[in-house]
Amino acid sequence: PAERLMLLSTNHRHPEQINRIEQRDRYGYWESYHDSEEVFYSHVSTFKGLERSAVVVAIDGWKDPETAREALYVAITRARDALVLVGDIADIRIKFGNDFADYLEERVWEVTFEN
Repeated sequence: PAERLMLLSTNHRHPEQINRIEQRDRYGYWESYHDSEEVFYSHVSTFKGLERSAVVVAIDGWKDPETAREALYVAITRARDALVLVGDIADIRIKFGNDFADYLEERVWEVTFEN
């Protein structure tokens, strides 16, 4: 169900998040977290302490490269049951090193290529 799904971005706000803030103001946007018919869109920096059953993390760079490791940790620990990482594994490899990227590829990451 939609109320169990969330999309978190790591750098830029998702266009749907921007749209909802503009339509509802910040208070209305955060109230929509409890809506039973909507996926919630947020940025990892504003989602500490909150959770959803299923979380999609859109890795689109890092708002603050100095805190990238903490931001990724926060993002991947928001999911209670299912976690999906979307992004370029090469970016993860550059920022976090081969060991972590290899771990993701073996345990979490589903590598898909499209032409």
